[in-house]
Amino acid sequence: MDCDAIVSKFRSLDKTEHKFNPPCSHARIDEVEGSLGPMPKWLHEMLSCFNGAELFIYFGTSFTIFGNAAPGQPDYWSIDVYTSLWRQHGARDGEWPIGITDYGGLYIAGPDDSVREWDTSAARWIGSWDSPERWVDHIIKQALISFAELKADEDEERR
Repeated sequence: MDCDAIVSKFRSLDKTEHKFNPPCSHARIDEVEGSLGPMPKWLHEMLSCFNGAELFIYFGTSFTIFGNAAPGQPDYWSIDVYTSLWRQHGARDGEWPIGITDYGGLYIAGPDDSVREWDTSAARWIGSWDSPERWVDHIIKQALISFAELKADEDEERR
């Protein structure tokens, strides 16, 4: 995964706003892997590039990519904290919760580089991508569809 290319892809989209956090330290990534096991290589690389992000900030954030919490400052919406909770509820080994949508879709990275989406309301799987790059393309496509729908609604209200 070329993290810089992914960040550039998001930033190149017209009329969109994103907030990428500074990179996570390698020591912190190693600490999390020491307690939870090895994370997929691409996830390790992503955290080394940015430690979480808020994507498509419009009327709130549409997508949140989790980062690792700072030591001693647990954050519920972080990979390290949420992974522990996810695994306590019967998740497969090697699964890493990595993000959430504004509608409650929880993104889970698998040990095979796949990313799946768990519907937290319906308690079922609703999407799957075989690579992080395809997952990113999905996020962009979904956000652009949502923005087009919002614009259509705004245009309709103005009439």
